Amino acid sequence: METRRKTPHSTLEQVCKRILPLRVFKFLFGPLSEFSVARRITGAVFGALSGAGLFFGLIYNIAMTTVQHIIVGCVFVGLCTLGGMFSSLFRCSVLLMFPSMIGSHGRTFLMVFVLHGLYQGPIANIQHNVQDVASSMGCNIDLQITHSKLMWRMLTEPYVEVVQEIVEDSEEFQNEAQNVSMQFQKVRDEVMGQYGFNSLGKESVHTANSTQEEYVAKTRARCDLMNPWCTEKIPVEGNFGQTFDKLNDSINRLAEHFTTNLVLEELEQQAVLGVNVLQDFSKELSREFQEKTAIAEKISGVINFLLSFTFITVFTSAFGYVRQYCRDILFDNVYITTYFRQIDARRIRAEKRHLLPLKKAERESLINPWRLSIHASELMPVIVGFLQVASLALFVCVLLAVDGILYNIFDLIRRHTFTTYSITSVQHADIVIGGDSMLARLLRKTIGAFNTSSNFDIESSNLDCLPQPHSLILSDYLRIFIPLLLMFLMCLLQVYSNRLRRVITAFYFPKREKKRILFLYNLQIQKRISFINRQCHRLRNPKQTFVMVLSGVLAPLKRVGCRLLWCCVCEGFVRQNQAVECSSVGCTMIYCQQCWTDLDNICCICYPRNQCAPQDSSYDSEVYYGC
Repeated sequence: METRRKTPHSTLEQVCKRILPLRVFKFLFGPLSEFSVARRITGAVFGALSGAGLFFGLIYNIAMTTVQHIIVGCVFVGLCTLGGMFSSLFRCSVLLMFPSMIGSHGRTFLMVFVLHGLYQGPIANIQHNVQDVASSMGCNIDLQITHSKLMWRMLTEPYVEVVQEIVEDSEEFQNEAQNVSMQFQKVRDEVMGQYGFNSLGKESVHTANSTQEEYVAKTRARCDLMNPWCTEKIPVEGNFGQTFDKLNDSINRLAEHFTTNLVLEELEQQAVLGVNVLQDFSKELSREFQEKTAIAEKISGVINFLLSFTFITVFTSAFGYVRQYCRDILFDNVYITTYFRQIDARRIRAEKRHLLPLKKAERESLINPWRLSIHASELMPVIVGFLQVASLALFVCVLLAVDGILYNIFDLIRRHTFTTYSITSVQHADIVIGGDSMLARLLRKTIGAFNTSSNFDIESSNLDCLPQPHSLILSDYLRIFIPLLLMFLMCLLQVYSNRLRRVITAFYFPKREKKRILFLYNLQIQKRISFINRQCHRLRNPKQTFVMVLSGVLAPLKRVGCRLLWCCVCEGFVRQNQAVECSSVGCTMIYCQQCWTDLDNICCICYPRNQCAPQDSSYDSEVYYGC
């Protein structure tokens, strides 16, 4: 038996019924038994598309190989396809991700995205500029070390060349020394010879104690034809023997094997701050910064993982909303929906107790989803969101200011630290040794090696060592401020996106939505009756209320045709043409039309308690549908 379609109970259903074709409308809002195959196919396509989108948002940023990405992607999309085909809960959770992205979870995702932009922008730029300045310092240190090496080489190179020349001429020097020794042998034979005297003279020679005495004795022995003269005037100097001994010893030493070796000793430099100054300082800095860069890349990977994790929280929050919606009938059940108004209109036609328009106290707990104004219960999340965005914006501004200040400082250093170096050295030594004697030849071999001449002139500058700081480009600022502006807009739109969540969930669970609205309406009826009873009890209390005192004070205004009226029950302002005054003599109670109806047109002051209490306590009797 075909059932007749009832009146649409939601604004979405009413709009779709007007603009969509009948078959499409039935496909969207009809029973699940209709178009079952088409529903399964549509759900599978929806699940596959949503699975692909979720994969790129959740898992793609996680570090995996290409093969692993393909395998995990296929499995994930397959599971989402099955979920979209058979589960309304899954399809509803996926759609709820869009309004959730506008809420707090979306702001968290954008906050991580802003942090990623800060890391890729000003933080990376600060790191790059500091590294560039440090590299510039290292380059200048290397340049100073290079200049010091050149100057030291200019000072030591002549001496090294002299020693090297002596080493190279060692064989010639040895030959010259042997020639000197051979020529001195004649002198030695003359002094030490045993000729020209007889045996008696030899005895006196053997008894001599030194070369001087021996030579004197030999001379005397050779002068025995002129003995008196030789005795008195012997031609031998007093220090001849000592001089001969020293010269003979020197000639003997000179005749020995002559060798020369060049030994250069390099002193080990002490490390300064763990770096050898004589080594390449800039290379050491590059190694240090490469280690820091590796750490920075790991941090970037962590931020990418957090982006995926925050995207997961968006899905879990949407899924959690659907679960609570289906389990807790009070969860987010504070909206005056179309079906709520339909119930109230039906009760008005049946002349039963109704709720609309709401009392002043009731407007604080119920929300009209079509009103653009933010309800008091919705204001706190908006304030918290604005505080979060403001604190993040302050942090961004401070970081950008630091980056700008450092850039200006480094640029000032670049423009005012250009230095030109000029290293000039002129060295000329010319030692002239004349003569052809043995000593002259020896001196020419030794001291003559110091005859050197060198000219050194170098012009250099630290142009290549100057820092080259980078400033942020427009895309870096857009990468930061666009998400911040979106977060600001999300704070404004969060209220309306939260209202949209109920609309999406009600589309997938219409029976549950109907049960929730019926429960809310009957609960408000019960609260209304309790409120009326409390107010009647309060009005019977002899203690005057603020409204009663204010009405008495403003009563004289009635004489001049201006009168302000307040309902004594709900304490709301009442227009004079809508006010109901008690007709009893001496009673000054004033009621609004709705409160008068709730009291069954009976004044709660003029009649006993059991007569003025509300008697119509009937609830809406529509059937409760299951979950």
